[in-house]
Amino acid sequence: MDFNTDCALEVFYSPACNYSQAVLIALHEKRLTFIGHSVDVEDKIDIRQLGSLSPFAELPIIKIATDPVKVLHQHATIIEHLDALFPYSTCLVHADNLEQAMHIRATERDIDSYYTQSLLAYKQETSKFLPQQDQVYLATLKQRIDASVAILDKTLEKNHWIAGESFTMADCSLIPSLALATTLMPFTDAKHLCRYWFQAIRRGSYKKVINQELEMTATEHLDLQSNHKLKKVMPQ
Repeated sequence: MDFNTDCALEVFYSPACNYSQAVLIALHEKRLTFIGHSVDVEDKIDIRQLGSLSPFAELPIIKIATDPVKVLHQHATIIEHLDALFPYSTCLVHADNLEQAMHIRATERDIDSYYTQSLLAYKQETSKFLPQQDQVYLATLKQRIDASVAILDKTLEKNHWIAGESFTMADCSLIPSLALATTLMPFTDAKHLCRYWFQAIRRGSYKKVINQELEMTATEHLDLQSNHKLKKVMPQ
């Protein structure tokens, strides 16, 4: 059951975006009701409208109907604000414990800086035609990703979740990156990370994000089918 909130929340996100997924996981962990706006990053009109909310027009963006209205971007900033504004359900930052909060923030930043960004860069580079790919750059990225996986695996040898025994902001960031890695650079040899991944995909908040993405994909598929049928019956 969702908590009722005094602040109306609007979230602008891209379903396939790692950082958007991190914020959506956090929202479900906090059991917050919100209005979601799926943004097509290829649509110039959508991006132009985002510019009216934030000069950076980068996803995710969250709009909180406080007085005055708050518009936040950058996934870690959004999650910290949500945790401070709604201090119930899952505690994602533990701001009341300075040492623990600093550890959680540092873990999240390391995951983003060394693992997530390397994966995204690797994905972008390998999407190019083979003759255009920079193999030296790819080798460097692969080394960074392999090193990150080794560190994560060693950490999870003693931790239940990535920053300790409880689910935190760092897990919100790591889980979408692992989802990307399963198809891009699998981590099947990292025993403890594999255990973590199978644990993560059973987490209710992540299951809701995935189910939402599947529903949207199915809706888009039906829309395409409907458009195709309309074209077939329309007079030429």
